[in-house]
Amino acid sequence: MGKELKRYGITLAVLYAVYAVVSYLIFLRDDFLLERIAFLTDSPGFLEKGRELAKLLHVNSIPTLLYFLTVTAMFVVYAKALRLLRNQSSGQSTSSKIVLRYAAAFLITTFLSFPALSTDVFDYIASNRVLFVHHANPWIEPPQNFPQDPFIYLGSWKFRASVYGPVQFLTSSLIHVFAKDDLLMNVIGFKFMGGIFTLATIVLLKKWFQKYSPDNFLYGLALFAWNPLIHIEIVGNAHNDMVMAFFSLLGFYWFFEGRLMIAAAALALAVLAKVVAILFVPIFGWWLFLQGKRRDAVRFLSWFSLMTLGGFLSLGEGLRGFIGNLGVQLELYLRSFPTAVRFMFLKMGFEKGQAVWAEKLVTIPPFLLLLTGALSRIRRTGVIAGMVVIILLYLVLVSPMLQPWYLAWILPFAAILPRGRLQAVVLLSSYTSLLYYAVLFASFYLYPLNFFWQIAMLATIALPPLILGVIPQRWYTERQ
Repeated sequence: MGKELKRYGITLAVLYAVYAVVSYLIFLRDDFLLERIAFLTDSPGFLEKGRELAKLLHVNSIPTLLYFLTVTAMFVVYAKALRLLRNQSSGQSTSSKIVLRYAAAFLITTFLSFPALSTDVFDYIASNRVLFVHHANPWIEPPQNFPQDPFIYLGSWKFRASVYGPVQFLTSSLIHVFAKDDLLMNVIGFKFMGGIFTLATIVLLKKWFQKYSPDNFLYGLALFAWNPLIHIEIVGNAHNDMVMAFFSLLGFYWFFEGRLMIAAAALALAVLAKVVAILFVPIFGWWLFLQGKRRDAVRFLSWFSLMTLGGFLSLGEGLRGFIGNLGVQLELYLRSFPTAVRFMFLKMGFEKGQAVWAEKLVTIPPFLLLLTGALSRIRRTGVIAGMVVIILLYLVLVSPMLQPWYLAWILPFAAILPRGRLQAVVLLSSYTSLLYYAVLFASFYLYPLNFFWQIAMLATIALPPLILGVIPQRWYTERQ
């Protein structure tokens, strides 16, 4: 078994290396980013050489196919590795070392890739500069208020002040301490931060499996540690979502051990990193209530509320700006079910304000109804499944934007789920979320502004998992 697992690890490592090369081809296609980096680094020759290389390598056609084939091959190998491991226990020390060593190899390989699939890392850098370079409040002043700063033109959200809480901003700010005005070092810093929190999550999962679920140790650990979406989005594209995911998992771990106050503190840190983590909190309170521990539920929720409120109050005058920024963020609609519904009402002749309210009437009531149903069944399904289901419902029904890296919020919890349909839905979603980029690239060749492409991207991400989710259980278990 060890030799076969090692073969899968080597194959995946090669595919991650191929992805790293493809990421630079995708970067060469972005003439705007080439131009801005050349301007920022005062290297006009960089732009000229980049354009020559882009023509030579046919970056307008080849990278899309390469990306699709590479990601698909990654998930095929990943699925085969999981199938090999699903009946192995923690007693297989050699296999355990293979899983962890290759996970580290994948992190290193994607660390060397270019963040070509998203410009978010450049927006993080710009927000840091608002505070440290321009000595302004990043929750009040958007980067565009400092047009003399060449860094702000690299990102896509320069009109928006920070939407991240103090914990997220604190971890991001540490990067500026050593990177300062060096663009490369800033990007490396955010990649490194993503890698550190990914490793911390792997360590926490390892501890969980060894203590509470040794029979699923190898399978569950590999499910997260070898997942291509984690490596590509968190380390490759330097997204900051693993900060929130780690503290959410840490809160669950301590909650499971009965250390309610410290669990509440960890969940507060998760919310102070990214507000969406607040969706997890009612599950914990409701679970305690169902167990007849009403006093503990009150203590837990009270301590969480005090910690969270204190954290947000630490923003001072920036708190009002932060709340306003979240409002702006919630009005940014992109390849999501609410986007499609709103567009449908606009096409029907509704005015913009009417379409907004009509869309909310179509999306929010079903979400609340299904949320209530999930909470009512939590005694049977358990806390972990409840956390995964609630985030999936949020992403599918009410999230104004459906970004591929959002799935990282629940992948640590999917790793400790019992094997079954819900876990399979999450795993399929991690593939279709990365597949979205191939559709995005394909749209560039035709009419990218046509709303059809928004629907196509949404369908690519959400439709296959939804179909799997409604397939009769008997069929699924027979196939498994």
